[in-house]
Amino acid sequence: MPAVAPRAGSRLGLGAVGLALGLRLLRGLVRWDEVAWQYASYPAATVDALEAGELGAALTTFTGLHPPLWPLLHALGERWLPVPALAIGLSVGAGVGAVALLARRWPWAALVLATAPAAVQYGAEVNQYPLLVLILAGLFAARAAGRAPLVVLLAAAAAWTHALGAVVGVVVVASLPPPARRWGLGALALAGLPLVPGVLARLGSDTTFAQPPWKPGLGAPELVGRLGALGLVALPLAARGGGGGPLGRVAAAAVGALGAVLAVLLAFGVAAPHQFAYLSVFAVPWAILVGHGRAAAGRWTRAAGGLLLGLALVQGAWQAGFDL
Repeated sequence: MPAVAPRAGSRLGLGAVGLALGLRLLRGLVRWDEVAWQYASYPAATVDALEAGELGAALTTFTGLHPPLWPLLHALGERWLPVPALAIGLSVGAGVGAVALLARRWPWAALVLATAPAAVQYGAEVNQYPLLVLILAGLFAARAAGRAPLVVLLAAAAAWTHALGAVVGVVVVASLPPPARRWGLGALALAGLPLVPGVLARLGSDTTFAQPPWKPGLGAPELVGRLGALGLVALPLAARGGGGGPLGRVAAAAVGALGAVLAVLLAFGVAAPHQFAYLSVFAVPWAILVGHGRAAAGRWTRAAGGLLLGLALVQGAWQAGFDL
């Protein structure tokens, strides 16, 4: 994606980080309620394993359907400093950090991520989604920098955080040049081996497939609200961004793979149709796609930038007003 002028790009990137910080701090205040305490107690089995000195169990215990990385990190905090406000603050920091990682290379993508409704609305939860957004931002930044070992490490971390993170991780590692692709996919498979028993246990449980079916009449209007105006109006830019160089194609492949896998999980009752935190996983590759699309808009580049800036500011103000 062609870079904007350094000074303008720096200002835009800093502005995006500032927007991300303000919106997520407000969201953190809203989320300071009993739900935070309930989420804080969710990985109780991992906390118990740590207190019993059973490190192996702590490293392999799934929380619900979710892999053990976030439960393990959270359990460490619950054991040594059990303060829900700290957990909320760490989630806020993860979301801001993700925007900062994009801002260094793709300021327009950072602006999209900073104000994306799903990323903001779920940016202060005491669960794995803010961590996953941070990991995915680092994953794409490492891929753009050509740092294959870091790409594989972050892809493994994504897989250890969420099943949808594993999808993005495989797509990005598979996009590496041939020598790195071969050893990278092998290393990623090895990193996933400890997760296999937990995955098999969930596949053998009836409760794994117990979510209600998705009803378009109920879900579609809510989906539009979660995507926001920026998500809908930016569709042409995202489509354009899919052809915006190698990384644009990787981001497009990630969005497509996420959509296909999520549709299968919804069809089999694994994913919950009333939970829209899944959309925050789409936010990073989607933001990169839109940013690439703005850069590839040709003679409409300036107009596309103005449209994105205006929509981001309106959308940010709407979210801030809602949380206030």
